Amino acid sequence: IITTQFSFLNSNNLSNKTMGLSGTLSVYCTTLLMFHTGVISTIIGSLMRDDMCLVFPSYKFDYEKIFESVQKYKCTILGGLPKILLNIINHPSRKNYDLSSLLVALSGGQLVTNDLIHKLK
Repeated sequence: IITTQFSFLNSNNLSNKTMGLSGTLSVYCTTLLMFHTGVISTIIGSLMRDDMCLVFPSYKFDYEKIFESVQKYKCTILGGLPKILLNIINHPSRKNYDLSSLLVALSGGQLVTNDLIHKLK
């Protein structure tokens, strides 16, 4: 697969329009690490917008840091693998944090089941 700058930019533009995020302030908390293609795409896409802030909770994966970041920065978007999002939903500490600012969950890289979609709502 050949990935070009145009494909990254085009994909991000389409995603923003599809989710209705164009023109609104978005605070994106990513659970993925910096070397992941999804994060690279997100960084490039955010550079095209003047209304997006990226939050990287930690240099290593940590659920508590994710919860703290969402609460502190009032993140509106949370991205991660389906298994990570499911673990976030079921995590015992989740109830200790205000995650009500979240409006959108982005996921991929694995099968996103109907069960996960319903739990995210």
